[in-house]
Amino acid sequence: MLQKTDMSIKSMSLKSRDDSYEVQERYFNLGYLKYNPKEGVFIEMANAGQHPLQTRNCEVIPTPYLHAVQNYFIDPQYSENINFR
Repeated sequence: MLQKTDMSIKSMSLKSRDDSYEVQERYFNLGYLKYNPKEGVFIEMANAGQHPLQTRNCEVIPTPYLHAVQNYFIDPQYSENINFR
């Protein structure tokens, strides 16, 4: 999960999922994601904060987001947090 305020990234572990024709649901260690092709919502487990999401046609990912993700994968601590199950 990317925090836009400081560009920090928290690793999320997928716990379970549920799929239907209209709605997709994903349960992570940090919260719950519910979405369809047009919109969604992420609900944080820690404080029940809700983050509405919208699907966008995005041809170019903003450079600060790309750098944050690249740095996350380059960081040696990242390899310690990978869970290959």
